[in-house]
Amino acid sequence: MPLKSIKNSSDITLSFTDTAGGYREETSCNSGLDDSLWQKLVPQSGRASTIHGEVLRGASRIYRDAYQNGGGNIVEFEDDGYSCDHCGFYDEDEDERGDHEDQCDGGWVISDNYKELFDILDKELPKEGRDVLAKVRKEVLDGIIGMPSIAFDHLVDHAIHLILTTEDEPLKQKQGMSA
Repeated sequence: MPLKSIKNSSDITLSFTDTAGGYREETSCNSGLDDSLWQKLVPQSGRASTIHGEVLRGASRIYRDAYQNGGGNIVEFEDDGYSCDHCGFYDEDEDERGDHEDQCDGGWVISDNYKELFDILDKELPKEGRDVLAKVRKEVLDGIIGMPSIAFDHLVDHAIHLILTTEDEPLKQKQGMSA
């Protein structure tokens, strides 16, 4: 069930960051708002207790990992160390594995911890935000090289807009969800 709209929230216009890296450089039109919402909604460690907190935590974690780590924690290479279902690579020599990961573009998947973040964003963001999330997902699965696109900034913008225009609800915990 989608979050309920806040009465008079139609007065709130979605402001988009105009340059990639705006949140990292604190030049985004929403940087101050992002900081204050983070202080209110996201705990110092672990999961947030509300949907708004998890949406902001998810968008921000994806954003930070893209800019600070090239998306290295968001994706993982899915093979068993010896063979790859995508390209048929097979080698018992572990030293060759790194070369295979660099050359094979089909074995990358969203890691389990980040999959949960993508899932809550996919469930809670409106269609426009989910379209941006799809761009972000594609970019990380294609392998982020260099500077991530402005889609990562816009993902955080959409999370903030959702928070400003809907009523927050407690997060229903699923068993086995990680922090």
